Amino acid sequence: MTVMSGTGGLSEKEFRQGRADWMEIMAGDLATVLETAGPRLLGLLPTDLGDRTLVAAVTAARMAADEARAQSVAETVNWLERLIPGGPVHDLEGAVRELRSRLAASGEPALWSWNAEGWEELLLWWWRRVQPGTGDRAADFAGWRARWSAEIPRDGEIDRPESMPRRHGRQLLTPAGFFADEPEPLRLLAQTVLDAPGIVAAVQDAVLLREEHLQGAGHLVWLAEQQACVEQLEAWRRRQQATGSEATRAFLVELSEAVKRYMSLVLQPVIGALSACERALLADSKHGARRSAADYRGRLPRRAGTARRECLAGRAAQRGRRTAGAGAP
Repeated sequence: MTVMSGTGGLSEKEFRQGRADWMEIMAGDLATVLETAGPRLLGLLPTDLGDRTLVAAVTAARMAADEARAQSVAETVNWLERLIPGGPVHDLEGAVRELRSRLAASGEPALWSWNAEGWEELLLWWWRRVQPGTGDRAADFAGWRARWSAEIPRDGEIDRPESMPRRHGRQLLTPAGFFADEPEPLRLLAQTVLDAPGIVAAVQDAVLLREEHLQGAGHLVWLAEQQACVEQLEAWRRRQQATGSEATRAFLVELSEAVKRYMSLVLQPVIGALSACERALLADSKHGARRSAADYRGRLPRRAGTARRECLAGRAAQRGRRTAGAGAP
């Protein structure tokens, strides 16, 4: 997903597609971890729960979350026996011990102890989205819960965070796009400040510093960019207000109130509707809040995040070419 700072912002469709691409790639990465670290267990996974890559990813996240919760191997074996058709499996305990010991060495941030429970919930939600229902939602969720031995996230805002501004009569916009509807003096001032070279550079620097910690999630990078725009706009306003005349300070108060409206009507509704995992990634990417592989196990290989970004960029480019081709005479 391409990060955009213009007035138009990111369409809901682009946001939704970028999020879906990221989830697909993350599921593939986690399934690969299970394939590498626990091939015996991978071969035992059920075939009646849909996409095996996604089932493998959920299984890896669930096992990492068990480790983070300090649950016993026996407890992990218990839910796996309910998940795998045919009941008890020979030496399943040995396979679980082997896999849990290898998860820490995988270098996958989603499986670190402070991330694992969030990813468990997020992947269970993603798996639930593609399950065929019977028409009885209560029975469906009860069955899924029994099979996974876990709570399955319900339908709700998490399914469509990009549409939350509509509840306030707004759209998914950048601050510049939001200010386009403000009275002219305020609109021109905000646009002038946001277009200033120093502000643009500061926003770009802030996004670059956070991007490495967002695990290739383009939709979160876009939100981080809008947060950086707001922070730089407010920082500029505070500097001017400290030395301006009374009339200038009064006008700058109007600017601050408009920024707060953008946050409360556009940005916060989107962020608030994200999964707990996505919100944590966004918050932890801020300077001073980060933890790294050094806090968990050695050093994180950078190639995983780089590969995800390259893959996501490639998909976005392909969609752009398809769109351009469709519009050609």
